[in-house]
Amino acid sequence: MRALTLVWIGYALAILYASLIPFDLQPLAPVEALARLADTGWLTLTPGRRADWIANLLLYLPWAALGMAASAPRLGTARAALLVALAATLLALGIEALQVYFPPRTVSLNDPVAELLGTALGILLWTRAGHRLARLGARLRHPGAGAVDAALGLFLLVYLGFVLFPFDLVLGVDEILDKAAAGRLGWLWAPVSDQGAVWALARGLAEILTALPLGILLARHRRGPGTLAAAVVLGLALGLAIELVQVLLVSGVSQGVSVLTRALGAGLGAWLVTALRGLDPATRAALPRHARWASLALLGPYLLLLVELQLGGLPTPDRWRNPEAILADLQQLRFLPFYYHYYSSESGALVSLVLNLGLYGMAGVLLVPWTQKDEQDYTYSVKAAAAGIGLAFSVEAMRLTIGLGADPTNILIGGLSTYYTRKFLYFAKI
Repeated sequence: MRALTLVWIGYALAILYASLIPFDLQPLAPVEALARLADTGWLTLTPGRRADWIANLLLYLPWAALGMAASAPRLGTARAALLVALAATLLALGIEALQVYFPPRTVSLNDPVAELLGTALGILLWTRAGHRLARLGARLRHPGAGAVDAALGLFLLVYLGFVLFPFDLVLGVDEILDKAAAGRLGWLWAPVSDQGAVWALARGLAEILTALPLGILLARHRRGPGTLAAAVVLGLALGLAIELVQVLLVSGVSQGVSVLTRALGAGLGAWLVTALRGLDPATRAALPRHARWASLALLGPYLLLLVELQLGGLPTPDRWRNPEAILADLQQLRFLPFYYHYYSSESGALVSLVLNLGLYGMAGVLLVPWTQKDEQDYTYSVKAAAAGIGLAFSVEAMRLTIGLGADPTNILIGGLSTYYTRKFLYFAKI
């Protein structure tokens, strides 16, 4: 329980950090600060502010559930709920008071209401499903088939949360019509998604890969000739449900092709499990050697995709800027983690984060055949992290060189993504 308590406290510090960034402190006299707090009111929930309000709610929900997991076994459910509610109240109101000193942070009554509501939902989640969540955590900590199934199921839940974020539901038919006029709806292809062939390929590939776990999970628990068809139907159902809900989200993009890519991904996942299950021992033993050749063959296409998505094409010398301009931008660069994410919308920041996690996570996948050693040998995990950091550093340095704007946070994301992707795949014995 001590480890959970430390994680809970760390989560609270992360909330505090995210709520005060970019840390532009402007001292105020106590009288003026109190006057500004006294003038705090309600903000009109425009579509953009609705997304921010829901993001605050969702930020506190898992924190409250984690607090219950850490304290309920020692204090009991009632006392733990009181402790978590009190801590959430102090944290939410304390942050609002501190934000007076950190413009351009906005102080309003909307935020603490969302945060306390998220806390209540987190407490309720734990009281209703705490034992199931504890069992899920126990399965994840022990390598084996149970851990793999738990990780796949958890991934699917997180994925659903991601594609529906920021849960900014429309409030009328007029907002749906505005979405259609903005090109966010399409029977086959939404006009707003027309960002070029490479981005369309990347989006389709991402939808296929994120649907793979659905087919894998199904095939691990079902055998027979109908497994592949069942996975495709399940993928179609999942894709259709997601795209229909996207119609009801202000920031959502709904298109028919995404239904098809998710069906393809689920089918491929089931096919992979079925194909691997049918291999003879000799072929199975040769898989690591074949995997190395496959990783080498995929390295070139992966690097081209990375360059296209991050740099907008090959950084030819004609795109390079003069040293004075590069040095000027370097001097203004902020190294504070997630500094530049603050200046984006919630959905935009999340998409940027997931894009970088996915791109550098692919590097972790390609490294697995070359680092299939004893996990107790820590050097292989360190080498994987170093490869991700080096790759991300190269990309950000080139972005600075050609004037696209660098973000040092992506270097941190690259290292963590490569490290944990490789670690998970080893853990799952893949």
